[in-house]
Amino acid sequence: MATTTSGASRHSLMDWSATQGGILTLNGTLESLYKPPLFPFDDTELPHYHKVRGSTRQAFAQWRAEGKSTPIVAGCWSRPLFVGGFKHSDASTERVFNLQTPSIFLDLRLPLDQDFTRHKGLSTMTSHELKLFARRHAFAGYSLVSGSSSSSNASDPPVATRHHAIDWNFVGKLRPRPNKWRIEMEG
Repeated sequence: MATTTSGASRHSLMDWSATQGGILTLNGTLESLYKPPLFPFDDTELPHYHKVRGSTRQAFAQWRAEGKSTPIVAGCWSRPLFVGGFKHSDASTERVFNLQTPSIFLDLRLPLDQDFTRHKGLSTMTSHELKLFARRHAFAGYSLVSGSSSSSNASDPPVATRHHAIDWNFVGKLRPRPNKWRIEMEG
């Protein structure tokens, strides 16, 4: 089996994307757990709802015009560890960067052991390299924050719901649950 200069096998490089999916979905069991009535949500909260309907620009423009943005989570950070479904990935296998403005987010996940710098474009990559390149994860869009932005209101914490406008790996299949995260405010 071919390996890279770092010693990673072709199989482990191709499996990086599957590992990410396993972590994110608790090895595929999350869909059966994250549903109403325990976790109620509206279809309009799904990450690709507007993308598949062609209404992304209109929705984002409306949210912006209505002032649906907040500076409480603006910043940039990296994620050194990703754990779930008895799997993990960390800074030794990938680089993950997040950028959050008062309204727009970017999430970029790049596996290590994949050096494409010698290429000037996709046409110079081998079939295997194209498959590896396609498995990178990058998505961006609009974050809507609901709930209280006050740290004193623990019963209604702020929650960010991400709506994807650009998604590197989106193949037309809707994610069956929202891309939400709770914001913990320090007093």
